[in-house]
This record gives sequence, structure tokens and C-alpha cells, in this order.
Amino acid sequence: MLAFIVLILPSEENEKERNIGLTAGMDILRRCDGIIVGEKFGISEGMSKEIRCAKDGNMTIEYRD
Repeated sequence: MLAFIVLILPSEENEKERNIGLTAGMDILRRCDGIIVGEKFGISEGMSKEIRCAKDGNMTIEYRD
């Protein structure tokens, strides 16, 4: 399955809405075969969680600049 996820949240500062978006993204991620990680601007805390989820699910992980 190939999925491109773009979540548009009204405010990053609204923790409830942010958590809803993060949970939805992780639910979608768990259905994928792999992920592509863009490292050019560093790995955020959220990206680290997604990478861990991918590793735990034995997904293919491709790192790019």
C-alpha cells in the first residue's frame, strides 16, 4: 500500500487536535509496507515514533536526504 499523509491541523498548539492527527497518522502507517524518511532537516520526536513503529512492524525503511 502506498500512502502519502498530509495532516492539516488548525493549530499545533491545540494538543487535543494534534493528538487526534498523530493517532490517525500512526493508524495509517501500520497498514503500510514501508516508509521513506527524509533526514535533511533532522528527525523529530514524532518521526522517531513513526520509525520505531515501522521497525516494530518489520517494514521497509528508506532514508533520504
